[in-house]
Amino acid sequence: MSCRKALAPGQYWSFCGETDMGQTLPALCTDCGGSFKLADPQTRELTDDDLRWLWRNSGGSFHGPITETGTMPESLLLPFLRRLMKQ
Repeated sequence: MSCRKALAPGQYWSFCGETDMGQTLPALCTDCGGSFKLADPQTRELTDDDLRWLWRNSGGSFHGPITETGTMPESLLLPFLRRLMKQ
C-alpha cells in the first residue's frame, strides 16, 4: 500500500507508489517502508495528482468521456473556495 505523496526532487520517481506500468515494484517512501524521501510539504509545488486529490477529498468529482469536467455541489464548493482564499 502506498500513500501517493510527492517524493523529494532528484529521485527517479515523483510520488510514492509510482511504478513503470507494472514492470517494476512500486517506489515507496520511508513512511510506507521504502527508501525514497518525501518532498518537503512546505516548499514543494503541487502536482496535478495533488490537486485532483484535494478536489475529490473536498467533495468534487470529474465527469466526461472526452473532456473531464470538475463538478461539486454549491454547498461544498463555497466552503472549499473560502478555505483556499485563507491560504
